Amino acid sequence: MVRVMVAAVCLLAYQSPGGYELRYSTPETQGLSSEGMAKISEWSAKYVEEGRLAGMVTLVARGGDVVHFEAMGQRGAEDPRPLTRDALFRIYSMTKPVTSVAIMMLIEDGELSLDDQVVKYLPELRSLKVLKDGARVPLGNPITVRHLLTHTAGFSYGWNRRDPVDALYAKVNPEQASDSTDFLHRLSGLPLKFEPGNQWHYGVATDLLGVLVERVSEKPFNRFLHDRLFEPMGMVDTFFNVPTSKLDRFLPNHFWDWRNRRLVMFTGANDTEFIQAKFFSGGGPFVSTAADYFRFTEMLRRGGELDGTRILEPETVALMTRDHLPDIVPLVKDGVNERSILRRGRGFGLGFDVVVDVANRRGSASVGDYSWSGIAGTFFWIDPALDIVAMGMIQVLRSPLRLSFEMKNLVHESLINDEN
Repeated sequence: MVRVMVAAVCLLAYQSPGGYELRYSTPETQGLSSEGMAKISEWSAKYVEEGRLAGMVTLVARGGDVVHFEAMGQRGAEDPRPLTRDALFRIYSMTKPVTSVAIMMLIEDGELSLDDQVVKYLPELRSLKVLKDGARVPLGNPITVRHLLTHTAGFSYGWNRRDPVDALYAKVNPEQASDSTDFLHRLSGLPLKFEPGNQWHYGVATDLLGVLVERVSEKPFNRFLHDRLFEPMGMVDTFFNVPTSKLDRFLPNHFWDWRNRRLVMFTGANDTEFIQAKFFSGGGPFVSTAADYFRFTEMLRRGGELDGTRILEPETVALMTRDHLPDIVPLVKDGVNERSILRRGRGFGLGFDVVVDVANRRGSASVGDYSWSGIAGTFFWIDPALDIVAMGMIQVLRSPLRLSFEMKNLVHESLINDEN
């Protein structure tokens, strides 16, 4: 019954609130099997039936043609209304690739360069120091725009409270800043974990890039994105604050209760972080739909252009989506969180996780595929070698499920003629 229902749903045309229509093909037309796409439906239905997910939206496209697009399950653990494909999700860190594109647009405009020192534009950070052997010492290397894009600047998120720098981040909490000025003030008093350019560590670097866009463009970050990116691409369902008229599509959020092994809904459409935001961070506060974010990923897959609108030059997209980490750069091994983000066989580009070695990683992948995800379980990847874009969207903070890994395996298994 689930398979028949899903097949019908996947063939229905999708008309976005912005007026754009997705282009559909049968899976076989694009070298994928219908049986393989049905397995994705069965896979997501299983998690819903087990109560591990309330619902999930999945999308697979090849060559720009959508071959699978479905909404499985219900809106929330305590909201039995059916999940729809136009549901609004908190995409959290899937904001970061969008911010990185904004920075590269300014670089193409000639407003800044990858090797510019950040203090040239944000002098509030001129007194930053690095923590070495328990003491704060002056930086040996200046922080550059490239360091921010590659997460090699030395910033953190404060997830490992046993680490002295992370403990300070947890106390100051720059992510909770009231505006850009407050964010810079909080960040300016925190030490770096290491000398810029010496290591990779996931932190507030992209949050800071949003402030940099504001400073260089002389526009609020949300206005810059609207004018230069979202409006030209018809992305009317991507924003920091959910409009009142669209709150009926905004999903509740959940977490997984490990002790009782159940899904718990903890916030609904009255989530003030996403309806009354005043600090428009580059790191993680977006709300979007699968179809809207697909527009963004399609622009990247097409080398920076969509429907005749050029956002970036092809050379810029190619630069962003190759590995920029030297082979000797180690991970900061301070906890599971870090090791789970950048796995074996993966490097990092200018805003994306990039596969560099298929033999040295688990699961299916192509060299050069690039991706990112959000803390509530949203994810996407773009595979240039196979010309595939795929994504999944749920609302479960720090979900224990390996959805991106599993869905990628299913997509590769659906390839016809052993292309995987």
